[in-house]
Amino acid sequence: MDKIGNSRADLWLPYLLMVVLVATGVVSAPRGPTAVRPGVSDIGAGQNAREWQNIAARLWQDPLEATENVRKAVANHDTTSATVRDVVPLDELVCEHSYNDGKLPDGSVDYAKSSHRVLYLFVSLPSEAYPEASEQRIRARVAIVSALSTAGYRPANAARLGVACWDANSASNANPPSSPITSQLAYPFETFVFDTERKVLYSEQNLKRKFDEALVFYVEEGSLQVEQQFEWLKRLSKLLAANSPPERFVEKKYILSRWIGPSTSERMVALLRAAGFDLAKNPADGPPGVEEALPIKIVAVTPTIEPAFTNKIVRSSAGDDKTLKRLANESPRSLRAEFINALEKSQVAREAFGEEAGDDAGR
Repeated sequence: MDKIGNSRADLWLPYLLMVVLVATGVVSAPRGPTAVRPGVSDIGAGQNAREWQNIAARLWQDPLEATENVRKAVANHDTTSATVRDVVPLDELVCEHSYNDGKLPDGSVDYAKSSHRVLYLFVSLPSEAYPEASEQRIRARVAIVSALSTAGYRPANAARLGVACWDANSASNANPPSSPITSQLAYPFETFVFDTERKVLYSEQNLKRKFDEALVFYVEEGSLQVEQQFEWLKRLSKLLAANSPPERFVEKKYILSRWIGPSTSERMVALLRAAGFDLAKNPADGPPGVEEALPIKIVAVTPTIEPAFTNKIVRSSAGDDKTLKRLANESPRSLRAEFINALEKSQVAREAFGEEAGDDAGR
């Protein structure tokens, strides 16, 4: 019996040793190019002295569902609720990443030479409460996380989301809109940082550091008024510029912003029409200075309307043919001229494509 007992002890020894080694991190599987698995906290490089992301959320969870209680408390202006204690103002969050990140240990930084790059990415999500909408939101987040992971980025905190508050309706503007811009006051967000470890371990992937960190904000598209999308973008671009060093987005392209939206043809056409109306005003509003607004590039990947239809609808909002010719003859660098010329080019390109397709069919 003693021999049998000793034999069992000998068999358990390697297993216990392996458990100890795994627990201490000595034995582990190599990291692949996929994102950190759901539910694993990975707090490390890229996090600020103050942790902004404090709302528990699985990596593949619906971001609106995970932050629902916090967003409701912010919308109801419930400052006494414990759920809002970790909400950060959007301007403060942008200032933290645009100004403070990338500083040297002694606190000094040359904003024109420091190459610390930040991407502010705003992603439109369906905000309806239907199960199909929730599934779309999950798929959209999976696509964002997977794309960033493939590009060499990892979540700064894979187990938690943050919430940034911003009231676009009360943002200072010389010409306030007649109707609310959006009912969304709280924006779920998460931070991604360049994974330097993976670059070393998987050097054959040739990962390039386009940005040091990317902040992804989730926008409730249903809360954003269709006719106020352009106004929302203008106010957002001014907020980003006001809280970022001008040297990092005027002299250099160290700070960039993108909006993945709008997600429907109706919203895309409405956005372009609003821009056309705004630029066709006489007298036109003066464009902001280069230091007053950070450009936001729009990436509309889901609208399916034909470019020819879009061109006709948008052109009608900018004025009659006489007005369009006058706008096109302005200084080539003016926003109005560039807008009209872009419409003309899209129409010419579409007609040329149609002619080529017709010739091919004839052959």
